[in-house]
Amino acid sequence: MPEWPVRPIPRRYGARCMNRMHRLVTVGAVAIVTLAGCSSSAEETFIPVDDAGSTGSTADGAGEVPSTAQLVASYGSGRAEAAAPTPRGTVVVTTIGGTILDEGGERPLDTDWTTGQFRSASLSTDEDVIGIARDSPATMEWYDIESGALLGAHQLESTDVVVQTIAAGTGSPPIALTSGGVVRFAPSTGVTEFVPYPSGTTIAGTAAVVASGLVIVPLAGTGSVWIVSTDEEAVRDLGLGDGVQVADVHAAREGEAVAVTVWTGADQFERRDSIVSLDPTDLTVIGSVEFDRPLDPTAWTVTTDAVAVADGSALHWFDAGGADTTPTATSPIALVDAVADAVVTVGSDGAVTVWQDAEPVTTTDGGSRIITSTPGAGGLGLVDHYGVITVLDADGEVAAVDERFAPGEFTSAAVSSAGDRIAVAGTNGAATILDADLRPTVGWSVPEAPTRIDTVRFAPNDSLFTGLAQRTGAQAFDDTVAAWPDGPDGPAFEIGGDAEDVAGCAFYYNRIEFSADGSWFATTSHDFSIEVVDTVSGARRALIPPLPSAILDIALTDDDQHIVVSTDDARVSIWSIDPVAEVASAETSMGGYQALAARRGTNEIVALDLLGNLTLISADDGTQLRTLDGTAARSTTLEVSPDGALAAAPLDDGSIGVWSLDDGRLAMTVPGHVGGIGGLAFGPDARRLVSVSDDGTMHLWQLG
Repeated sequence: MPEWPVRPIPRRYGARCMNRMHRLVTVGAVAIVTLAGCSSSAEETFIPVDDAGSTGSTADGAGEVPSTAQLVASYGSGRAEAAAPTPRGTVVVTTIGGTILDEGGERPLDTDWTTGQFRSASLSTDEDVIGIARDSPATMEWYDIESGALLGAHQLESTDVVVQTIAAGTGSPPIALTSGGVVRFAPSTGVTEFVPYPSGTTIAGTAAVVASGLVIVPLAGTGSVWIVSTDEEAVRDLGLGDGVQVADVHAAREGEAVAVTVWTGADQFERRDSIVSLDPTDLTVIGSVEFDRPLDPTAWTVTTDAVAVADGSALHWFDAGGADTTPTATSPIALVDAVADAVVTVGSDGAVTVWQDAEPVTTTDGGSRIITSTPGAGGLGLVDHYGVITVLDADGEVAAVDERFAPGEFTSAAVSSAGDRIAVAGTNGAATILDADLRPTVGWSVPEAPTRIDTVRFAPNDSLFTGLAQRTGAQAFDDTVAAWPDGPDGPAFEIGGDAEDVAGCAFYYNRIEFSADGSWFATTSHDFSIEVVDTVSGARRALIPPLPSAILDIALTDDDQHIVVSTDDARVSIWSIDPVAEVASAETSMGGYQALAARRGTNEIVALDLLGNLTLISADDGTQLRTLDGTAARSTTLEVSPDGALAAAPLDDGSIGVWSLDDGRLAMTVPGHVGGIGGLAFGPDARRLVSVSDDGTMHLWQLG
């Protein structure tokens, strides 16, 4: 570890918000990644539902409200969150579970993830055990890498959350750090032990394991660390002086070097940070370097003989003599990590660079934003927010790129008028067509990459339409709508796509609504206007000029003569199409209606507000008619069945609420997904419901 001199670095940035980032921690072990692909499966499992308001009616009963749900089939194996190869196989952790891959096939981890999302994971040093933390409920689980068996689990208190996993090996049992204490696990006995932090203290930030197996935990609001081993628990004052607080601890891969971030200042946002190197045997101070700004824990790392700190596109490299070499990366650095004695940086453009002795050794092409790093002595695995895996070996060379668990987040679903095709789209830029059993149809994957497909819809003639809502600038969105009548070889036409800056536009949702006869559709633009477009030619039939505020959603009246528009200035307006004119408007609740859905056969529109209230409003003047029972999630997803009897919307716990629109009651609750629900679509018989999620899966439900 270098003995750094005190060396101030000028302020370049103030406090910055961090993107969500998971870190797969290993201690002295390589952790790189390969993945398995998506699959479709059919199940005959009846899912319990909420009995409140159940009618006991059957799926065949005309006009009757369903009260049960059966999961018919599922598509997708989830989105990759983390993975690590071991001598016994590559462990893959996804949003919905995990599996072990080897040359002989696959062995699923014995997971039962019907709720909760991945938080962190790490390998033991001997690579026998992997620990996985997830939430809802907050749980720490340990799995055997040989068999995939669940070795033990610990459910935390409702007020506690897993903040970091450190599955240590030599000299220390696998542990998890939580907001309330440490959970230790003994693989040989399956016994878990919870050790609370010292009275009145909480963890400040990231912790680390040193060579002896000692876990070093920074204590918030103090200049002390808590050291935990198999036979020791003690608070150690680092002797840094009054007013100095510890923030994060990093250690080299084998734990032979360790450093802490400490800070002074009025609060977490206006503070001056220093990195202090410690002797790993007795934690005495070796040296320090000052920074005139807060340090993100993902912006610096430690190797055996150097410390690297990112500062914009610069990489400050402190070698054993304390010298500060400052090479420049190709783009602002978003993540710093270590592999062996090299440092790896990930740029904001996705480019990955390996540095040795402050010199760039290799650089990969830019890709998507990285959310997970898997460092180890022999390599590094990087997972982006789509689920694409880039594997670097110990020399920093790209060993593999795997996209089999890379569906991104599913954002939208649609069912054809005949009910024989289902479309799903997501943030990976592809719209995939499936048959009624959720098997992908050969040749039908619409390439829109690299961008997000916000909306996918079937026209009444079953042509496919995709709408983009990709942010292209601070206030600009690509609002392209493409028509795909004959296949994915090329769209028949495209509209929109200007992507110019629009003052005040902080968000944009692409909406597409078809007339009953399918001859035209209405679509929103990021400039707050609405186009009425011919379905076959793409020619504009009418244009509602830009409104004063951003459009949240649109719906067509039952006679297709008017468009109902919700805007974020808390108003709903009704516009005639021929001629174009505003005919009525009304105030809504705060923030406006996040989603609208027409109830065919009536003059009613179902509206979902910012607080999750579902309200029936008049399609004539926008006034409220009545409010449905219960509340949905704060969401932009809302669907009404073709017969106008049911409305479906996500609930806060990831399940799906189904409402009877005749009497306003919540008729049933469908279990839903592990992640948030991005889209819903009823089949033509109103008894099949498709749901898609940001966990990278689609479910097909039979309502009865």
